[in-house]
Amino acid sequence: LDIEVPADLGPLGLQLVDGALVPPPRTLPLFGFLDLWTPAETIAVMQTSNQMLAYAWARTLASPTINLGDSRVIAGVQIAVLAGVLTEARAAAILAGVPF
Repeated sequence: LDIEVPADLGPLGLQLVDGALVPPPRTLPLFGFLDLWTPAETIAVMQTSNQMLAYAWARTLASPTINLGDSRVIAGVQIAVLAGVLTEARAAAILAGVPF
C-alpha cells in the first residue's frame, strides 16, 4: 500500500514505525509524559496553590512510567483544566500522547 506520509505527524497523534502509521504508546516513561507539557504549563503546575493539582503532580513525578489511560492520570489532567493550567484542547492532546 503506497500512502503519502505527512512530514509532521505530531498534530495527527501518529508515529511512523517500520513504515506504518501507528498511534503513540499509551504508556510512556516519565520524561516522555513530561515532554507532552509545554514549559509554561509545567511551571504553572509546579507553582500552583491548588492542593489537589500539587498532589497529582507529586504522584506523577514519583512514577517511572505513565499510562495515559489510567484514571488517576486522566483525573490529574482534568484537575489541571479546572485549575486553569490547561485548556480542554491541551488536555485532550496530552491524554492522546500528542506532543505540543
